[in-house]
Amino acid sequence: MVLPSQPEQISDSVVYIGDSYDEKRLISNFNLTRKQPPENRIVLIATELNKSLCNYIYGHYDAGTQQTFQAMIVMGVVSAKLQTSIKAVFPWIQSCLEYYYTKKNEIIVSGEPTLVTWDFVQFDVTKPDITLEQAMSGVI
Repeated sequence: MVLPSQPEQISDSVVYIGDSYDEKRLISNFNLTRKQPPENRIVLIATELNKSLCNYIYGHYDAGTQQTFQAMIVMGVVSAKLQTSIKAVFPWIQSCLEYYYTKKNEIIVSGEPTLVTWDFVQFDVTKPDITLEQAMSGVI
């Protein structure tokens, strides 16, 4: 599962409020006004969405953990029960990505991209209950 590439840092004043963003602080930090060309607003807001996605997913399963899970499954070094638990991570990531692309499209087609909001925390309830430590120790 490959996440969208991490965008270049736009500013040192990136705003995160948990795994969502605060529109007023975003507008303030980037001097984002309605007078700016719409494409600038779209790029800045889409970049924030991308960063929120990466922070959220990597906060639970970073790239190394995802690769380790994939290797464990491919190499067949885990029990069937553990393999089932590990495999549940990838559809969960896919659901986060589907939400990301829906929100990204909303930003692009919206006449007011600053009004598009997102909240990845909603995926906490469906996050698989498996950690790398559990998988490495064979405990599930």
